[in-house]
Amino acid sequence: MKIKGMIAVGMVLWLFLGGFVFAPHDAVAANLVDNGDGTVTDPDTGLMWANKAKSNVSWGEAESYCQGYHGGGHSGWRMPTIDELVTINAKRWPLIDVGGSDFVWSSNLRNSEPSWLGGKQAAVYDYRDHKIMWMLQVWTHTGTISALPVRNAR
Repeated sequence: MKIKGMIAVGMVLWLFLGGFVFAPHDAVAANLVDNGDGTVTDPDTGLMWANKAKSNVSWGEAESYCQGYHGGGHSGWRMPTIDELVTINAKRWPLIDVGGSDFVWSSNLRNSEPSWLGGKQAAVYDYRDHKIMWMLQVWTHTGTISALPVRNAR
């Protein structure tokens, strides 16, 4: 009898905790507003995002793409910072499609480590594993990293 009771308690806890683990995607995604023009707005930050990333681009291509983007008929688009990419981590799904990759370029740069590599590294946000990585800016990383335009909506 004791084992059945423990199993029942375990199942209740799993269901209870599972609701908290899986609910945020739907609950938090409601915080993004679908503008109906290929963009979504985050009212918490005042940022407007393209609702679809461009896949398979180098850092330079990502920067050019973001700056030249005209989604929703708006101007002033740019490449997001790493902090901005982190803020939409849980909110983006299902309203923002990061493309064929879970990795998105940011505008954040630092000197390459180790220094003998030369050049700069750019921060990339990994939406699959929810972490920040640094990649050489000069490498193309074609097929692995996307560009996601953002602009200040306020």
